[in-house]
Amino acid sequence: MKIDAINFYKGVAILMVLMIHTSQCFNLIEPFASITKFGDLGCQVFYTISAFCLCLTFENRKESYLAFLKRRIKKIAPGYWLTIVVSVSLALSSICAFGRNLFNISLKPFDIGANIALLNGLCPQSANNQVIRGGWYIGTLVILYALFPLIYSFYKRIKINTWLAFLLCVAVFLLNFFFWQVVDELHIPKLYFQRTDFFYFSFINQLPSFALGMYMYSLFISDSSSQHPKAYCYPMFILTFGLLVLFKYGGYEYRGTLTPYLMGLSFVYLFELTRRLLKWNSIVKGALMKVGEKSYGMYLLNTFVAWECGALLHKVFAGYVDENLLYLIWFPIAAAILYLMGNYYEKLINLFSKLIFKL
Repeated sequence: MKIDAINFYKGVAILMVLMIHTSQCFNLIEPFASITKFGDLGCQVFYTISAFCLCLTFENRKESYLAFLKRRIKKIAPGYWLTIVVSVSLALSSICAFGRNLFNISLKPFDIGANIALLNGLCPQSANNQVIRGGWYIGTLVILYALFPLIYSFYKRIKINTWLAFLLCVAVFLLNFFFWQVVDELHIPKLYFQRTDFFYFSFINQLPSFALGMYMYSLFISDSSSQHPKAYCYPMFILTFGLLVLFKYGGYEYRGTLTPYLMGLSFVYLFELTRRLLKWNSIVKGALMKVGEKSYGMYLLNTFVAWECGALLHKVFAGYVDENLLYLIWFPIAAAILYLMGNYYEKLINLFSKLIFKL
């Protein structure tokens, strides 16, 4: 089933990710600094969309658990493996040419092996996010994929409706929220939620936004033929988005458990409010849909373009050009470069995939 809004919002999400990653190379003033920080919630949009799309297709395939998992891994692993090769090659080349690792890429055998095995989402060490910056997303996604058939079978068994789906998502969120508070209260060394990115990135903390994809699916199938969204979607979007902004920019210490869920929930209502409108043709819609179609390749490559090229630009021009202006110039250029590269990179990934799975 082709739904224009899916690729449209994938395009929005990858631009959000790129917005935060490019901004980290520059010393931005307000309001640019606060606006760009919102981009780190783009991954939660991807998680919610992923679960929604899996719900659309899972029932019709009638495949076993292992067949499902194998198919999902075959879809994402080749691109990730190829990017590991690129990342490690760049690090080794810089050591050979300049005597040091200019890219700060982890070359520890354990870290590289964990990423190749797609188990980096279980590793609090540098394996999680330093072989490929942003690699945490893939590691966490693989775990969520592994959990999906189990969650979906429960979803179907109880013949869930939209309100029950909503309440179950709230329950998942509350369990996550209190789990991290209990972990912090135990004062176990290196297991503090606020003191390490790993626990924010972990599948436990991202599960609520992934589960919301099933709630989005429930709303979709219950209202797929209607020409208008349900009336409560309007106030619910305003409420959830308002709470998202409040906690995102507030000083609450556990906001890292709240914002992923609130991003997913506000996106569910935004999707319901706009998916019918996105059936219309427009230049903006068409452009973002094309970006969304290449979002995976763009995500894999953004570590090199957003961080490394951005850092180089900062080093060369920061003393001569206002950094906010430099960022505003660089961000659209980086997006255009990534789109063009992503188009060819996904073709290369397809060739790499055919080679691997023929061996």
